[in-house]
Amino acid sequence: MDTAKNETLKIASSGFACQHELLQQDMHASLDVNVIRVVNSINSFLPLILKGKAKKIMVISTGGADPDLAVAYNLPYQFTMCVMKAALNIVVAKFAAELKSRHVKVLALSPGVVATAEFPRSMTPLESVEHQMKVIENLIISDTGKFLSHWGNKNWL
Repeated sequence: MDTAKNETLKIASSGFACQHELLQQDMHASLDVNVIRVVNSINSFLPLILKGKAKKIMVISTGGADPDLAVAYNLPYQFTMCVMKAALNIVVAKFAAELKSRHVKVLALSPGVVATAEFPRSMTPLESVEHQMKVIENLIISDTGKFLSHWGNKNWL
């Protein structure tokens, strides 16, 4: 059986709908890590961000949280992580809506596919960071609340 790694356990990539208890445990653990702790971190650093010059908040998301991508390419994998990152993208939009008048730019940013044992022909971590830094450096207030790739658009690969 093909499995996808989730934060706390392994759930069959195409069998998540049939594993209620395991999925519920996995989703609760992932919600804590990928959403609640990020909200707490933003709130903790917000006083410093408001006093700073850059006024930027970046959170790491994933292209897998794009519903159009999941349907177009028939990707049931990483169910929990993608669902929680989609929730995180809404967190970004809500913070952006609240902080835009204070000139704070908030962005959900996907690092792209980085070389691992599963994806050896992908970009290196350094290449990913360089692309992400360009997006962050060029961020303008009209970009606040967006969910972008390391290319600064919706091209996830």
